[in-house]
Amino acid sequence: MYGGNIMNNVHTLILNHAGMGIGGIEVTFAKLMRYCLEQGYRVIWITNRSCYETASFRDVVDDSRVEKIFLSTGKKLLGGVGNLDIPFNTNENVTMISCDVLNFADADGLRKKAKVQSFYHFMLLPHYTGSAYYPERLFKKKGIRALCYKEFKSIANRLEQQNCVRAFSEIQLTAYEDNYKIKIDEKDNKTLKAISSSPVLDTGRLEKRASERKSKIVITTCARFDFPHKAYLLGLIDAFKVLAAEYDSLYLVIVGYGLGQDIINKKISELPPKIADRIKLAGKKSLDELIEIFNKSTINVGLAGALLDGAGCGLPSLVVQHYSYECGCFGFLEDVKTDIAEGQGKPIIPYLKEIIQCSNEEYVNHGEKAYEVQEQLRESQPEYIFEQKNSSSQRCLSQRQRLFCKFIHCIATVKYRIFKESGFSED
Repeated sequence: MYGGNIMNNVHTLILNHAGMGIGGIEVTFAKLMRYCLEQGYRVIWITNRSCYETASFRDVVDDSRVEKIFLSTGKKLLGGVGNLDIPFNTNENVTMISCDVLNFADADGLRKKAKVQSFYHFMLLPHYTGSAYYPERLFKKKGIRALCYKEFKSIANRLEQQNCVRAFSEIQLTAYEDNYKIKIDEKDNKTLKAISSSPVLDTGRLEKRASERKSKIVITTCARFDFPHKAYLLGLIDAFKVLAAEYDSLYLVIVGYGLGQDIINKKISELPPKIADRIKLAGKKSLDELIEIFNKSTINVGLAGALLDGAGCGLPSLVVQHYSYECGCFGFLEDVKTDIAEGQGKPIIPYLKEIIQCSNEEYVNHGEKAYEVQEQLRESQPEYIFEQKNSSSQRCLSQRQRLFCKFIHCIATVKYRIFKESGFSED
């Protein structure tokens, strides 16, 4: 049901991203949708029945003010977002978000159909690798991949020329730039800003946590079980096995869920029972529940948004590596100064030992500095996306480019749904 909340003179957000399970980008989208509703903005969410039924953030997705458009896979491939008949007022200011080039291309035609005051459409990159974001990687044969790469490079150039490319982190813009050999100007101004400010640091809780470490040490990490994307989880379990044999008071809490659940379960089942019993799989949690877990923890390990959530609770925070089964660690958040780092990390055990063995004063210092860095990285600017503009109000892509993306979209759907290929593989 949609079309019932048309506003006359405020912003309209269209979220062209079907999934709203618990994950870093979904947490951000939930916050953005809440903010829009609080401001009286119109919110349209393009999803499907399955994603809606399994979505988290029920307070948002079930809100009657959120206009939900359900598109099955068949309808999306045959018709697509660009052919939807969404009623608009002529003086609406529309901002649309897609998260990959194929969905961006699918929705590109909507700009021409919507007779509104302004309509800006952005591809907001959430990752820096994977065929979901670099579709030429769907193909293993060099000749076919080269032909597709040439076309997607042309599309990438067009997207940048039209000022349509944004990302959650600068590293994702750099990766996109490097992959397609293009130049993205002012990358520091093209990353999504935080929707809300961090809560005030509870220094009393931080000091108490420091003094109680000797009796119980809890390492907490939060990630979706997508491998190899978040394969550091498996390396962290290996590191915990080593440290747990040395520290009887050490525990590991893993918050998350996903297709790799069986892999995680098997990994833990292979540990000695006395060590396996000290690992807790907390499952899927809301943001409020996650914060509650962090507030009962000692050490925060991870990357991206979940790492910053822990740092926002004043936890000493270690930044780890994407796409690494070894749990490579780049160091403390205050030293790395970013939640997603490039390169090869170092073994994590020495860093964990440093937090376990440091003085109470040093522990508090790590917690305070982690809080300060996440506050800088999460500078609150909820209107950011509505302040962005494309270079043109016309369709970004040519009809040939849209048809090419539609064709690749069909192939991608077969590979992901039937052959169960991962869209997050590095290759």
